[in-house]
Amino acid sequence: MNRSLLKVVASITLGVMAGEALANNLLYMQRIKGMVAIEWTQSDPFYGEWTDVGSLYGCANWSPATSTVTAGQAFTQTATDCEQDQSRTRQDREVESNTGEIRNVGTPVTEARIVTASSTRQAVGTKESWVAITPSYSSWVNVGSVYNCTAWDPATSTVWVGNTFTQYRTCYQSQQRTVQNREQEQTSGQIRNTTTTEESGAITVSQNQRANGTKKITQK
Repeated sequence: MNRSLLKVVASITLGVMAGEALANNLLYMQRIKGMVAIEWTQSDPFYGEWTDVGSLYGCANWSPATSTVTAGQAFTQTATDCEQDQSRTRQDREVESNTGEIRNVGTPVTEARIVTASSTRQAVGTKESWVAITPSYSSWVNVGSVYNCTAWDPATSTVWVGNTFTQYRTCYQSQQRTVQNREQEQTSGQIRNTTTTEESGAITVSQNQRANGTKKITQK
């Protein structure tokens, strides 16, 4: 018998021996199975994935605040103190000490928790930027009577008696007006009043009147 044939025969023989050994082992296990006590002990539960329940709630610390962004400008706010309800299933299990077999115990149980989450939203700025603009003025109004008037001119003493003429003079007149200060919002263009002040001044006025001369004709 050549060497190649011997190798083939040897391989077949070893395979048969291994198969017989496995069969004998299974038969042995079957024979002692009734002698070994079956013992189930608690095993690690099986957990499902946490899933969100409902929507986020309790969001309060939205940032940046609308009061820090220019009025009318759209931007994104973020809140980091939101809360989210979540749930998952827990399946209790047990394992057989001898075989390692695992089986479920009872029905799945739902577990719940609350986690902190973040959220974003769109907002519009409310920060206003007011700048002083030209005030509005009321009309000047005379205050009191004229004063510091010049003498009437010409003097009656320079016009012949019996002649009627017009005299002129200049005086000062105090006046006052109201100044309404205003400011304008740079984004919306809105204008609003602020403080009110009074402004005083004086003008020169001319007056005239009819008079009669008093200059007498002297005879030589």
